[in-house]
Amino acid sequence: MVRPLAPCLLALALAAPAAGQEPAPVSERTLLSGCTLIAAGDVDQGEDWVSHRCTGLDGIPVWMAFSDSARGWLGFGERRNHSGGFGLDLGSNPMFEWRGLVGLRGFVPFAVIVRLTPYAPGEVDPEAGEFHVFRLRDDETSCVIGAPVQSHAEALALADSTRARFTCHSEPTIDRFGLDD
Repeated sequence: MVRPLAPCLLALALAAPAAGQEPAPVSERTLLSGCTLIAAGDVDQGEDWVSHRCTGLDGIPVWMAFSDSARGWLGFGERRNHSGGFGLDLGSNPMFEWRGLVGLRGFVPFAVIVRLTPYAPGEVDPEAGEFHVFRLRDDETSCVIGAPVQSHAEALALADSTRARFTCHSEPTIDRFGLDD
């Protein structure tokens, strides 16, 4: 059976931005799941660190490392990487806000805003806290483009401004925490 083409074209026209306009970025928020310990330092040798691989939005790997039980490093993408050196509690589950565009391939993220203040379900203001903004790079790593950012609005603006061009505030480290490729 052949379907009329006109309704399909109308649906595409209504879903697409006007000619010359880019679609507006949108957010999807997640907490981490499926975290697995992938490496740990030898405490007897004075190495106090652990590294985890977790599952982020749509299966995107999230790399988390902790040192001295108080400092945290994060990275996003298929290549193992870490950036930062943030005050992050090993037991916390920070909120991850993935910024991206919706297109023919669905939601495609280009940045991640991490709310490092631990999020508690039912919390009155999930947009309060300290934010760190990461850019998802073409080399399947991420880098910090802003940290710390004190307001959610500022973090959104910074993430969205990186779509066309960005400068890493902190380059990712590939060979840290037992993660030699």
